[in-house]
Order: sequence, then C-alpha cells, then structure tokens
Amino acid sequence: MNLGKRRGFTLIELLVVIAIIAILIALLLPAVQQAREAARRTQCKNNLKQFGLGLHNYHSTFNTFPLGVGYALWGWKAYVLPYVDLQNMYNMINFSDDIDYSGANCRGQGTPCYTSQHQAAAWDAAGIINWTSTRKEIFACPSDPFGETPYNSGRWGGTLKTMNGNYLGVGGDMDSQPRADNNCGAVSRHRITLPVGTTPTGACSVIGAAGYPAPMNGIFYMGSKTDIAKITDGTSNTLMVGERAVDPSHSWGWSLTGNEGDGFIGTGRPLRNPTPYDTAAGGAGDNDNYNAGNSCHFSSHHTGGAQFLLADGSVRFLSNNIDFATFRALGTRAGGEVIGEF
Repeated sequence: MNLGKRRGFTLIELLVVIAIIAILIALLLPAVQQAREAARRTQCKNNLKQFGLGLHNYHSTFNTFPLGVGYALWGWKAYVLPYVDLQNMYNMINFSDDIDYSGANCRGQGTPCYTSQHQAAAWDAAGIINWTSTRKEIFACPSDPFGETPYNSGRWGGTLKTMNGNYLGVGGDMDSQPRADNNCGAVSRHRITLPVGTTPTGACSVIGAAGYPAPMNGIFYMGSKTDIAKITDGTSNTLMVGERAVDPSHSWGWSLTGNEGDGFIGTGRPLRNPTPYDTAAGGAGDNDNYNAGNSCHFSSHHTGGAQFLLADGSVRFLSNNIDFATFRALGTRAGGEVIGEF
C-alpha cells in the first residue's frame, strides 16, 4: 500500500522560521526592559513618597522638619528612621554623644572624626550588624546598580560595609562644588567645621569651634530646623529630597552620615544623567572627589531625568531639560521667585 511521500521542512524554510523568531524576540526585549524600568521607577517614586510621609509625620510631632545635619554628623536620614518603620535602627544611635574623636578611635578615618563615624567603627569592631551596613531598600533607587550595595570604604580600618543611598536633601540653590581653597568656600558643606562668620584660612580638617554656619536657603542644611511656615515659596514649589546616582567609586552618599554630599546638595548645578563617569583622579569629572564632577549634580539612572519629593509630599519627575533658572528656584524655600509650569 502506497502511503505517499511525507514532506518535511527544507533548510531554507527552517532558517526563515528561526529568523522570524529572532526578530520577534528582538522586538520583545525592549518592551520587557521598559516594563522592568517602569516598575523600578514606580518603586523609586514610592520610596520618595514614604520619605515624604515620614518627614511630615516628624513635622507633626516636633513642628519642624528634621535637623539637616548636626555637629556629630547625624542628619535628617537618621532622624527620620522611626517614621519609615526603622525604629530598631534608630535605637542603636547615641545622639547625645556629640564630640570629636581622633587617632585609633577613628579606625582609619583620620583626625578628627565625628560621632557618627566613631560609633559605626565601634559597631564594626564589636561585630554588631548595624544600620550603616544593613540594606534599607527605602534609601536606594532600584534602577541604580550601586544603590544600597555593601561597600568596604577602607576608611574605617576594619571590615565595616557602608551603604550608599540615592536620596539627598535639597539645601538650596547653591552650587555644591566648593571653592578651590581646601573646599571651605562660602557654599561648601565643609563649613560645618567652622564657627559662624569665620573666614576659611586653612584646611577644613582643622576643627575650630563647634559653631553652625549661616543658614542656606533650602530645607536641609547644617543646623537647619525648617518648619512649613518658613517655606513661603509654597510647599508645592519647593523641592525637599531628590535623587543622585551613586558614583562607581562609592565616594559619597553614605547612609552613615548626614553631612556634605551624604545628606544634601544644592540645585546650583543642572540636573543630569549620571554617565559617563570620569573616574581618573583629578579629572574634570572626578568622582573620587565629591567636590568635582557628577557628584555635585542631582541625577539618576532613569531615562531623561530624576524624581523629586516636594515639600507638600508629592513626587514629581523632572526632566533633564528643565529650565535651569526654574530648577534653581525650586531649590529655595523663600526666594520669592515666580515659578510657572515645570
């Protein structure tokens, strides 16, 4: 009995099918990546909303937003811990310990170091799992590959893993890159080492009196205790917290402390994407040194801009193409600027 011939695929037909499948996969992958980034961006927005709720709950309790940063270098991110469900981490901190330490007590930090750094080194020496080396997802944008990743900074003389966060307070409309004279310029966060009205003459590492510098014009700065009444520009026109990408050297943005580029920067530099990085020491975009390059800009790994928490608790995505004058004006709390749509 003749059953006839069975016809199979030719080689050309098989190659055509494979090519069609490859094209479909190539078309599908960008859609999958976009969906994943949309989910990460939503999580980042939720992180900022949680900070907004925590900061406003703090304000409801104390009639002010948290201290931007104090002399011991505990900043707003430490004070808000109980209000973002991290009470156990908050309980570890001895806020009454506010002196400078030096020598071996700093375990590699140098002379002097501040309370926040000293306590972290002590926790490390005792083998205590502490909030500085514990991942806290609320502090990190999930789109940033370096956000809240354990990093042995080598500055503590031990095995302490510091975590880099992505969310910084807005200190005002200043340019966060200090003057060249040992970074003690008028807009430098290193002014924490100088008494009020002191003209910088030497290295910032030489500690003078424990005075606070003159107030900045944003919500968070050294010694700040800003309440809503001081935000005369309107809470919906004032930035409170924004994103900054972690540089590959992990130089700044530690959740350990609240000073300098770890707690707040200004809007005096344009919003930008974080890449490319120039990591060569001394380079124009040197990220091994906070005082130059990308580290002074608010930035993110989101395409086209970064997300910000406003003082009214809302979260907005700001484009890298935002008018620079508008961006600077959004950094001030009482500048009196007329701000249109943004």
